[in-house]
Amino acid sequence: MKRNEVVCDVVVVGGGLAGIMAGLAVKKQDKDLSVVVVDKYFAARGGKATRGGGVFDVLADEVDIEEFLSFDIEQIGEYLNEQIAQRKYIAALNDNVELMEQYTGKLWVRNEDGSLYTKHPKMNFVHPWRSASVEMTYMIELKRAAVRNGIQFVDRVGVVDFLLWEGRVAGALGYHIETGEEYVFNGKAVVVCNGDQNYRCMPMWACTRGEGLAAAWRAGAEMTNCEFSTFYQWSNTGFFAPVARSEDWIFNNEGTNIGTMHRTPADADIDAKTVVEWYKQMKASKGPMHYINPSKNIRIAPVSPPGTRPLADQLRGITAFNNATHMSTDELLPIFIGEQSCLKVDIDMKTNIPGLFAAGDACYSGSRVMGAVCCPPGRVRGSGLPFAEYSGNVAGISAAQYCAGVALGEVDQAQVAKYRMRTLAPMTRAGGVHPDELVLDVQRVMASLGYTLYCEENRLKEGQGIIRGIEKRLDVLYATDMHDTFKCNEVRSMVSCAEMFFTAALERRESRGWFQREDYPQRDDVNFLKWIVLKRAEDSEEPTVSFERIPIETYPYQPKMKKEV
Repeated sequence: MKRNEVVCDVVVVGGGLAGIMAGLAVKKQDKDLSVVVVDKYFAARGGKATRGGGVFDVLADEVDIEEFLSFDIEQIGEYLNEQIAQRKYIAALNDNVELMEQYTGKLWVRNEDGSLYTKHPKMNFVHPWRSASVEMTYMIELKRAAVRNGIQFVDRVGVVDFLLWEGRVAGALGYHIETGEEYVFNGKAVVVCNGDQNYRCMPMWACTRGEGLAAAWRAGAEMTNCEFSTFYQWSNTGFFAPVARSEDWIFNNEGTNIGTMHRTPADADIDAKTVVEWYKQMKASKGPMHYINPSKNIRIAPVSPPGTRPLADQLRGITAFNNATHMSTDELLPIFIGEQSCLKVDIDMKTNIPGLFAAGDACYSGSRVMGAVCCPPGRVRGSGLPFAEYSGNVAGISAAQYCAGVALGEVDQAQVAKYRMRTLAPMTRAGGVHPDELVLDVQRVMASLGYTLYCEENRLKEGQGIIRGIEKRLDVLYATDMHDTFKCNEVRSMVSCAEMFFTAALERRESRGWFQREDYPQRDDVNFLKWIVLKRAEDSEEPTVSFERIPIETYPYQPKMKKEV
């Protein structure tokens, strides 16, 4: 097997919006630092950025930061926000549009006076932000800017583990997904930007497998908000794709609109309580549920004037055409997306491991910026891309500053050999269990609404038990080629992430935001204004649990707490 050794200052894992922005931020901070961006497929072509419609949330001209904060903390994050980090993020929304335009050129839709064109989507809710839009070629332009700035790209290489030396990051280990060539990246800092965990269930935007989360977990990184990681979207039984913005037009077989039973004008997107209502209605034999809109059309709200974004308009036209022509039935059901983004980072996008940073979907929930929600679009449609841009920029600056004060660490060859053996072991087996079989077993658990959204202690323990049974079968996985080998790594990552979810879900004994418990239906601000933090036990993948109390008394926005009973 050919071995490639790449030495640099910063290794960026994942070539989507967050990854390329991180690389550019490093070079802007110090042009002499060397940056390598590693992508399992093709940088600037994968991830959500090329599928999200180019829609970015920005502050409205007539809205100040305090209005945004108060709305988001109360209505969306339900006081689980890290309010200092959130303020920094919101304050940067508009400036980051200007920052990215420096690299992409004039791709943002602007008014005749040069100001940013923004629009309030015509939907049945109110909120203090607006949508801005960029043409879909922006990722290509970002990559071109990265190349001009001296950033190196390595495509078709999947990173499987992070290398440590003397308690800090020393690089990453990866393999070419076709040839199997080994790549050892030796760097001062690593930025994790390769997405969240979707369990390969539903490719709404991009069906990431959580491999970066699992690699960080094995390296000793802390995770948080793992319980807010099971996003569901509405779909049609005859059309296996999201039926966007149908949540206000869901009727049971008695003609009752269950889509508006729990929703308020403040609901920016799908409400978990509406999904739970679907579950209850089906249990009560009042199904199936139907999409009945008087206009007979799925509402696709325009976010830019016609003709200003030809490629984006084409994408939205295809989406509308598919929704209109492929819905052979009006029956709706919630489908599991996932969006587990629990890698814990601080306000500077640093993890607890020196030299390891994260940005984008890998750490959206783990940043605690948005509180009790899943990674977008879990209630804040249009927030995923600006967070990727913002966090990538912050992580890149932090990584550059870190590199200025440390020397290059050594690569522990025994560590490489250990990770190599685990990764490639399936190819040495003549038979056993194929990874596709275990992927399906994991999906049966995670895509079950009664296990992962409308939770209850006995069901949670049952689901966790099934996942632990699957974990025992990982050592008999076999692979016939490198694609199978990466499937084995993916299913290991899914099992690790599923265990994180169930462990955290059992600890949060309340209902809050995108997490609902049948046995604890009320929000509990007395006992659960805290973040649940998980870390891998020493020499094991078993989670250890700790609680980080939210310093709510130091924050400007506080709930009115009831006395403990």
